[in-house]
Amino acid sequence: MKYLKENKYCARMEKRNIFEEQPGSNDDLLENYKKAIKVKKEGALLFSVVGGKLSEGINFSDELGRGVVIVGLPYANKTSTELKEKMAYIDKLHSANPVQYNLTANIYYESLCIKRVNQSIGRVVRHKDDYACIVLLDHRYSSSRINGKISGWLMRSFKAEDTMQAAEQDVKAFFTNKRLSLIHICRCRRYAVCRSRWSPYH
Repeated sequence: MKYLKENKYCARMEKRNIFEEQPGSNDDLLENYKKAIKVKKEGALLFSVVGGKLSEGINFSDELGRGVVIVGLPYANKTSTELKEKMAYIDKLHSANPVQYNLTANIYYESLCIKRVNQSIGRVVRHKDDYACIVLLDHRYSSSRINGKISGWLMRSFKAEDTMQAAEQDVKAFFTNKRLSLIHICRCRRYAVCRSRWSPYH
């Protein structure tokens, strides 16, 4: 947060409509978020918890979600009784027969974390023409042990940067290229429509 304030990111964020996930029902919040996206040019920011209600089971396709920023790795609470029992059972199976049960408690724990990341990312890319910029803010994502578990379609364009400035340039380039691609697609479609009008098959 200190870095964000010093580099005036917070001031830029405050110009947007900001929405924050609340305990209980978020139906009204979602409706207001959708209105802000579609009506106001400055767009909106939606803050939510990975593993919470807004990060799973809700689609943010097209203009409802053009970017996702995941801060840190959303590891589950290791003090959870249910999780401790599950991990103990996995380790028991592994100890008894490591060849047949090659899954260990630590591997399971890490996979559970990355599953949450993949689910959150998947909320914003819902069809073949959809797009979004995904930013993973944690140096551990550059580890092959971690990013090897991230969805393959995302890893095809994965790029690790050492500074926020470099990452910001990547984000700008991403949306610039997308706008150029969309213009190209629109022109191609107009041309296709014109051709189809004069086609002897119509």
